[in-house]
Amino acid sequence: VYPLEQLKGNDIKHHKAGGSSALSNQRKADNRTRANLERVVETIEKRMQSGAFKRLFVAGPEEARAELEHLLPLPLKRTLAGHLSASLTSGDLQHHLREQLQAAAKT
Repeated sequence: VYPLEQLKGNDIKHHKAGGSSALSNQRKADNRTRANLERVVETIEKRMQSGAFKRLFVAGPEEARAELEHLLPLPLKRTLAGHLSASLTSGDLQHHLREQLQAAAKT
């Protein structure tokens, strides 16, 4: 497991304020999130088109994974082999991912 790409997305700010601007602020945050995920999908597409990878595993919080999978074009959805449990704050991220990939390969 090696990092292949470093993406820098737009910061997403969650406002606690209510009132008439709450919906607008939420919509802006949702749009930034979607734009970030679309950049991830574009990067995945480029990597998968190179032929270097045959299967795709998705890791992250359930809501983000679901949104990412929703944005995947059909050819990429067909390569989706499963989900992995990962936390970017984990000091043993690569080790945990490698273990999960090995377990998935056995099934």
